[in-house]
Formats: sequence, C-alpha cells, structure tokens
Amino acid sequence: DAPGGAPMSSYEPYEDDYEYEEVDLMELPSNARSELWRLQEQFEEEASVLNDDLMLFVHQMLQSRSHAERLKIMQRALLQEERRLAARKALQSVMLSIGSKEDE
Repeated sequence: DAPGGAPMSSYEPYEDDYEYEEVDLMELPSNARSELWRLQEQFEEEASVLNDDLMLFVHQMLQSRSHAERLKIMQRALLQEERRLAARKALQSVMLSIGSKEDE
C-alpha cells in the first residue's frame, strides 16, 4: 500500500512527497560547474545520436514489407545497442582504472 493506506495501483504521488533543493550553479566550485557542463554536453550528444538511430529504426520498420524483414531490422538494432553498451562499459572501466592509478 502507498502512504495513507491507498492501494498501490491507484496511488499518485503528491507534489509534497518529494523535496528538492534548488542549487545555484554559480555557487558551486568552478571544477564542479565545469563537470556539470561537460556532462550536459555529453548527454546532449548521446541523446542526439540515440534519437537519430531511433528515427532510422522507425523509418525502416515502417518501410519494411514482411515480418522477416522486420525481424532482421530488430536484430540489427539490438546488436547495435549491445555493441554501444559494451563500448560504454569498456570506456567506463578504462576511466575507472585511470582514476584508481592517479589515486596511488
């Protein structure tokens, strides 16, 4: 059950269920601001690529003429996503190992 005894299926969070504190970016240290801006740029780049891939996928699915063709399109999309995630994981591992070596 959700807060107040309401069943979970009908529970909708109230605005005051979550507390957020506003942070003025200009009050953060310059290295933290730089990191946030870098992360925002990285997110925007990745989102753009993913959006382009999604649009291509949808276009190909709409243009396909058979179930077999749609399965091939789906297989290619899943393989591409698997490769993207593997590359991201490998990059994160490299960055973590570099970070741990710098701490030594």
